[in-house]
Amino acid sequence: MTRTAVGALPQLADLRREAQAANARGMPLTVLISRSDCSFCHEVRVQYLAPKTREGSMRAVELVSDFRRKVRMPDGREVGNAEAAGLLGGRFFPTVVFVDAQGRHLAEPIVGAGKGGFYEAFLDDALTSAAAKLRA
Repeated sequence: MTRTAVGALPQLADLRREAQAANARGMPLTVLISRSDCSFCHEVRVQYLAPKTREGSMRAVELVSDFRRKVRMPDGREVGNAEAAGLLGGRFFPTVVFVDAQGRHLAEPIVGAGKGGFYEAFLDDALTSAAAKLRA
């Protein structure tokens, strides 16, 4: 796991391994699907995801779709970041997904930024919903 050049979150390298570590702590793996030139992605990363990650209330990683790197998917395949972003449902940026070790979505993705000043509430609701689904 390495830090991205664009922010304070580790870059996703192995989805199953990262999700297993998060799931073992009773939380989903939160994945920010972004682009390196996306100012809204920067906002979500810096204002919402990085602080919650630092305080330990979430485990988040970033998948920068336009970086030429590989991601190991839950089935063992290695795919490029752009393909991994598509497989996880990231067609618009930023998209935040909440997944288990099989790559299944545990809550509705959060697409876009802003959200009328309620982004943190959307994030908290998604984290609560995803954690409940993990326990079920």
